[in-house]
Amino acid sequence: MKFLALTLSLLTPSSIVEYQPGVRPIVSARVVHWPFASPTFAAVHISGPINEETAGAFEKELNEVLATGQPLIPIIITSFGGSIYSMQRMVGAINRAKARAKIATICHGQCMSAGAMLLMYGTEGLRFADAGSTILLHDISSSTEGKIPDMREDVTQLEALTERLFAVAARQTGHKPDYFLEMLERANHKDIYLTPQQAKAHNIVNHVGWPDFRVQVDVLYDIAYE
Repeated sequence: MKFLALTLSLLTPSSIVEYQPGVRPIVSARVVHWPFASPTFAAVHISGPINEETAGAFEKELNEVLATGQPLIPIIITSFGGSIYSMQRMVGAINRAKARAKIATICHGQCMSAGAMLLMYGTEGLRFADAGSTILLHDISSSTEGKIPDMREDVTQLEALTERLFAVAARQTGHKPDYFLEMLERANHKDIYLTPQQAKAHNIVNHVGWPDFRVQVDVLYDIAYE
């Protein structure tokens, strides 16, 4: 098993106190604690269909972990997909979080459709797929009804959205903008099922297997003066 180890600098700088003759120094030791109840990583979970309810819960949970100052946040994804618009909301939350922390995305079981897109937004080098998981890529699908001109406009907007989202995902994974669109074209726009190893070959994930996140808590010795 490969381990991803992270050593956290949790120590605050000691105050510099001048030596004062006649004042007895007291040698003290203090442990600087990780801000959670126990020294473990807090992870954010995406489970089930991706919709507005899921997106709202995800944003809330992600912001709560960000507020602790945790410098690396695992996002564990188990989803068959869902609303592309709700997915965009979640991508926005991930991108904002990246300004404050590294994001590790982990596929657990299945990351399909919008779930696969979310998987690609982990920080480069920190995207994982469990060994038995499945990743699915396909064209964005939708349904429409109403007047013919309105339905034509819906199709036009859907095509533009497909091109834009896959172009952004391609840049996120280090490819030219039309990389995934060409994959879909070669597959005659059928569903593309990928093993973790195949997903790694396309740089959708960087590692196959479950990562082990570890926290190191240091003990700081200093000198205090009475």
